[in-house]
Amino acid sequence: MLPHLLLTLAALPLPSGGPIALPTGVATVELPGVLCDAELPAGWQALGADRRRLKAPPTQPPGTETALPVAPAAEACGEPAPVTLLTVGAPPAIDAASIAFFPDTGRLELKGRGLDGTPVRWSAGDQAGADTCVTGGTDTCAVSLPKGLAADQLVVGVLPPGTPPAAQRLVSASGALVAIEPALRPVRFVLTALLSSDLLSLERDPPSIKVKHPEAVESVTCVDADCALEDDLVVVRREHGADSDLELRLRLKPHWFVQGATLEPSPSFRVPIQRCPLQVASPPPLQGVADQKVVVRVGGLCARDEALAFETSAGRVAPLKALTVGAERYVVLPISGVSAADQTVRVVRNERVWGQTAASTRPAPALHTTLRLDGVGPVDFVPNNRDVDVEPIRLGDAVLEPVSVDDLFRVTGGRTVRASGAVSGHAPLRFAYRGPSLPGELASLTLAQLTEPFDRELHAADTPVDLAARHAVWLECGDGEGHVLTPERNVTTTTSFRARTTCRLRFDRAAVPPEAGRQVLAVRVRVFSADGAPRTDASRDQRVVLSHDHGPGEVLVEGIAEAFDRLVVTVSHVVDAQRLVDDANTVDGLRWTVVFGTQRARLYASATFPSGLFRVAE
Repeated sequence: MLPHLLLTLAALPLPSGGPIALPTGVATVELPGVLCDAELPAGWQALGADRRRLKAPPTQPPGTETALPVAPAAEACGEPAPVTLLTVGAPPAIDAASIAFFPDTGRLELKGRGLDGTPVRWSAGDQAGADTCVTGGTDTCAVSLPKGLAADQLVVGVLPPGTPPAAQRLVSASGALVAIEPALRPVRFVLTALLSSDLLSLERDPPSIKVKHPEAVESVTCVDADCALEDDLVVVRREHGADSDLELRLRLKPHWFVQGATLEPSPSFRVPIQRCPLQVASPPPLQGVADQKVVVRVGGLCARDEALAFETSAGRVAPLKALTVGAERYVVLPISGVSAADQTVRVVRNERVWGQTAASTRPAPALHTTLRLDGVGPVDFVPNNRDVDVEPIRLGDAVLEPVSVDDLFRVTGGRTVRASGAVSGHAPLRFAYRGPSLPGELASLTLAQLTEPFDRELHAADTPVDLAARHAVWLECGDGEGHVLTPERNVTTTTSFRARTTCRLRFDRAAVPPEAGRQVLAVRVRVFSADGAPRTDASRDQRVVLSHDHGPGEVLVEGIAEAFDRLVVTVSHVVDAQRLVDDANTVDGLRWTVVFGTQRARLYASATFPSGLFRVAE
């Protein structure tokens, strides 16, 4: 055990800034000047006539501060500089041969006595920091440092317990003031990973393997190949082995090790050789979804090799489809059991791995999309009489598109869906997970299938049509002479009283397009006497349902009792949750007015002032 190997000794001027740390047990203190005050604090004693050395109290608890006026010389005591001594714990004893640094995990370990709770300061190049020792009741201290520090520049210092961060100086065991500067260096550097590449591709020029810590490597040797360390790469030339792996050994510099079953100063590695360029071309598989597919791109000479076999994380699989594009071949493989871990894909020839790649995975998305009906807007059901647009769900380089389901849905163009025939009820939409950037027919390949987590209603979309523009409804009456009269809308038409039983409201079902669904119409008939009084017994309200292939041909209009009775007929749409109307294009109702009587004149006058309103008919 070597005590207190953490400080750099130096001749120091008068201190400025934080307090001077005084470890417990230090008997004397050499001041950085002359003590100016003739009276010392209780327990302190001046040593020597020059008053530059003091004897500390034998028992002073940690945390005690002692302020002393000090000047460079006695003649400067008129303006002394305050010096504060802070009593801290006893200095720890450090085993310098135990200091180990783990660059990959950012961990510093050292052994000694009195370590628990001691401050640790460190620096590495332009980085510096501090932490506190945690021993857990053992003689080993563990401290967290940033990952990726320049290990060969790391120095550390361990201070007595209670030393504040502001303290820059400390009283040594001999009583001298020393600067608090880290001075201990690790004697072991332990790596958990040395190579950044887990595959050697012979297609790269030159073939190489990336080294994560080139500063730790002294030399490299390979079996059945010539290898050399160039910067951060192990460059492989003239590979002539028959194995599917390259065996290499890295000899590390002194004090460097790789953590294995033991600390290895010359670790060996076997790196798979990729003789076939292999890459996943499709979007990432979805976690937790069964029965998926992945598309891999095979290049080089292997693209024309029909003897290749394929393996996934689940074992040997048979290709489902292959497509040649230029000098590359795209192969569709089944995969299953997809979890958060990457899915490994290998190409095998004569039971040797000639290529390997990995497909990263992604969580299955929460399905939520909007259905839009042309001319209406968003809807939450699937019509069975017209197409509805489905907004695609995009996931980076992938897309989710609706798919047809037998006897339920028909999808066209990947964007529109319609419930089949006259089907009604409830069902969820299904979506295909696809990679639109894949070449040719593979762009429409279903890599996985997802189902909405809720059911949608399936029924007709009933959209009101413009009855007048389509001439779907009109009123017919006689003229009393055996001829047909078609009254105009929104004006008053007169006809003979003899035609009082000839009016009919006619409907043309063919004028309603199939995609409009049902037209639910409110028919209202009102009759008023010549003096304007309503004939309540003639009032009639009726609901008529009209569609392209269902509905009445006509409705008889009755209730005229006396000459000059006035008939008013209105037809309007009934709008509810299943009859959708675009607010920007609301359909108006229809109105007809017919007066039955042509044999005399009637004068309508106000009781308050004369009126020139006359109704004359011939």
